[in-house]
Amino acid sequence: MGEKLAPIATKIVYEDDYVRVWNQIVPVGGTIEKHEHTYDYFLVNLTGTGPIHLS
Repeated sequence: MGEKLAPIATKIVYEDDYVRVWNQIVPVGGTIEKHEHTYDYFLVNLTGTGPIHLS
């Protein structure tokens, strides 16, 4: 059996036929457990206080 991996992120916030957008909250000093990306991905890191509004 293979190694158990953590979920990719916290929550899916948008999904269609072409893209899936995840929300992942990592507290200051926090870590991200080992996980696997089976598809191409693009990462954007945001910091600061919210809420953050996108349009």
